[in-house]
Amino acid sequence: MTSHEPMTRKELLELAALDVLGLLDEYEAAYYTRSFHHAPATVQDEIKRIQAEVASDESLLPGEEPDPSLRQRVLAVVAKAIERETSKLAPLATIGRAGHAPADGDSRFPLPASGQFWRAACFALAGITLVFAMFYVRAQHYGNRVSEIALINNTEAILEELIGPTYKDFLFDPDTVHIVLTASGEAPGAKAVICLNERTNEAFLITDGLLQAGAGSYTLSVKDDNGTEDLRRFASTGGVQGFALGTVAVASLATANWQIVNSTGQVILTSA
Repeated sequence: MTSHEPMTRKELLELAALDVLGLLDEYEAAYYTRSFHHAPATVQDEIKRIQAEVASDESLLPGEEPDPSLRQRVLAVVAKAIERETSKLAPLATIGRAGHAPADGDSRFPLPASGQFWRAACFALAGITLVFAMFYVRAQHYGNRVSEIALINNTEAILEELIGPTYKDFLFDPDTVHIVLTASGEAPGAKAVICLNERTNEAFLITDGLLQAGAGSYTLSVKDDNGTEDLRRFASTGGVQGFALGTVAVASLATANWQIVNSTGQVILTSA
C-alpha cells in the first residue's frame, strides 16, 4: 500500500474490522486514519457502525481466561517504574529548607490557600506601610517648612512690637555703626547696643536683660569732648526693648563713652 491518495470507500469498509482489532501495522494504521478523516461524514458513520459491531462481538474473544496473578504483576511493574522515575527526581527534594516529608511520600510542600492569602496580605501591608511612610515624611517636611515660614513672618512682628517699627531703618542702613555696651559687675546678664547713623546722626538703643524697673530707672548718656549729655531715661521690662534716641550730636565716635546707669548712679553698661 504505497499510494498517498486517500482510501476509497470500499477499502475503508474492508479494513474497518482490522483497524478496530489493531491488526494493521503502524504505516497502514496511520494511512487508514488519514483516509478516514478525509472520507465523507456518511462513510465515517458507516465505518463506526461496522467497527462497533466488531468490537461488541464476543465470539471473537479467546476462550482462555487470563492468569489471576497477571493483575498483580502489572501493578508491580507499574510501581517499579514509578519508583525508578521518582529516584531520578530525589535530589530536587533536598532543595530549600529542611523539613518533614508528607506522609504520602510527596516531596513537594504546596502552600495552602490560607498561606497564599497571608503571603499576599503581607505584601499588601508592606506596600501600604511604605506609602504611609512616604506621606508621613512629606507631611513632616511640609509642616517644618510651614513652621519655618511662620517663624520668619512672625519675627518681624515680634521685633516691631519689642523694639519699634523704626529699628529696620538702623539695622539695614549701610551708614549705621553699631556700638556695643558691655555689662559691669552690677548686671552681668545685661546687654545693649546703640545703632548710630553717621549720615543723619539719628540713634537707636536696643537693650536686653536689664533688671525690671519703673520709669526713669535707667539713663543713657554719652560723654565726648563737648562734655556729658543725658540722651534718654527709660524703664525696663527685663526683656528686649528698643528706644529711638532722635538726633545725637557726637564730636568723635572714637573718643565717645556711652553709659547706662541705674537710679542710684551705678554704671550698668558702658562702651569703654
